[in-house]
Amino acid sequence: MVGFRVVPRFILAVIPIVGVPLSMMAQAPTGPTWDSYTRALPVIRQAIEASGGAERLSKLDDVSMTITGRMHMINQSLSPNGPLAIEQYNAKLLMDLRNNRSWRQQESRYPVDFVFGFQQVTKANEGFVIDLTLNNFGPEFIPLDKDGVATARARDAREIPLLLLRQASERVATLRSLGTRMEGDNKQEIIAFSQPDGTEVTLTFDGKTHLLAKVEILQDNGVNGDEVLSSGFSDYRPVNKILFPHRRIDSRNGTLFRELAYEVNLDMHPADALFDLPKGYVAPSTSAEKPAVELAHNVYRIQSNNSLAVLFKDYVFVVEAPNASRDSEAAIATIRSLAPGKPIRYLTVTHHHEDHAGGARPFMAIGATIVTTPENRRFFERMASASHTIRPDELTQKPRPPLIETFDKKRVFSDGEQTLELYSIGPNSHVNEMVLAYLPNQRLLYQGDALILPNSGHDIPKATRLTAEVATKIKELGLQPAIITDVHGRVATADDYRESLRKAGITPQF
Repeated sequence: MVGFRVVPRFILAVIPIVGVPLSMMAQAPTGPTWDSYTRALPVIRQAIEASGGAERLSKLDDVSMTITGRMHMINQSLSPNGPLAIEQYNAKLLMDLRNNRSWRQQESRYPVDFVFGFQQVTKANEGFVIDLTLNNFGPEFIPLDKDGVATARARDAREIPLLLLRQASERVATLRSLGTRMEGDNKQEIIAFSQPDGTEVTLTFDGKTHLLAKVEILQDNGVNGDEVLSSGFSDYRPVNKILFPHRRIDSRNGTLFRELAYEVNLDMHPADALFDLPKGYVAPSTSAEKPAVELAHNVYRIQSNNSLAVLFKDYVFVVEAPNASRDSEAAIATIRSLAPGKPIRYLTVTHHHEDHAGGARPFMAIGATIVTTPENRRFFERMASASHTIRPDELTQKPRPPLIETFDKKRVFSDGEQTLELYSIGPNSHVNEMVLAYLPNQRLLYQGDALILPNSGHDIPKATRLTAEVATKIKELGLQPAIITDVHGRVATADDYRESLRKAGITPQF
């Protein structure tokens, strides 16, 4: 990110073209695009001046922020239909503008002992992400290429108004005015521009102070469909004569998502070592794995999304549909190559959280029946009816009502050779309703979030409260798993599960 550039007054050397009068070539630009651009440009200039002025901002070396607050756990709470859980959120963000690099750490939890902690570093054209807790992808770092760096920087800029103004001033050709609107007696100016990664951003400016009041982007969500992610900024205060917001409120389609407070420091001149890969982290291991790994006879772990495909004589049963439609579309293609001609007849998910159920729509589109617990019926019905115009999927193009069957305690599917047992084991500290999928012949258990082994390395994480709760249910149900897997991390064994319990001081019960 370079300094602010003054928009030049271009002097065109016009080369005459045969048959075109020179007077026509010299005409000034006109039309709606030009009008929209020329209305937007002074809004950005006013905002820069209101924030501290172009000269002061251009001399800024770095911005350091500590972000604290609360997350309202949309699609990640105890119930898909009840109140949202509220958890703490903490982050630190450093944008080194002079050296064109950034550093970010963040931590969130759900519930209290289920910790997610990540660090992201970007430089000019490369970067990495690491798992600080080693609980999710272990000691392997995720490399960021040039496009990954652009995406990360664009997201970080949307959290710091100064950086958005900086980007907009460097991409003036993308500026467009969207008009004005009244907020009480305040006439707000609204403009849009395209970030370096291509994200289209809408900016709303306070008509009295000219400071950035709101940032909005459009995104597609597997559960909610079309979604407006909005960040509102307030409580602007001077930091070294530059105005920064100290409060931010995020919402998704109008539902409160995050309530955050900022602490800001400028020109801290971070040490180069901060941007180095910490010791103990290694490059990702190369793998020649096939699109699916056979865990047992006719039982496959689908590598694109870590779902489970159980092949029966006449159909396929799928366990778990994480994240969004893209992931399930890839999984369905793999399953069809494994079992050509066999319909995917059923889908179950361990629980309603979107990293486990957010990809259910493609299964609805092909007519698979969702087998779930009673509280989830409304969740899947809402998902089926959600509008997806930003990224139209097959269910958008060919709408059909979802096929849903519910069960209370146990449901068994069998064809005489293959048997799959579903158990409803809620409530627990994670969700009100949870499903275990168990293959008794293969002694294979598919669970959700009770045990997550990092993708690489051999360290077994200490059991969480959920780990112990599910272990109790395994004992009560008389299950005897030898292989334990889920949507996160690598395949585990029963001994891995027991070791996790022991590390938390819990005597294994199965």
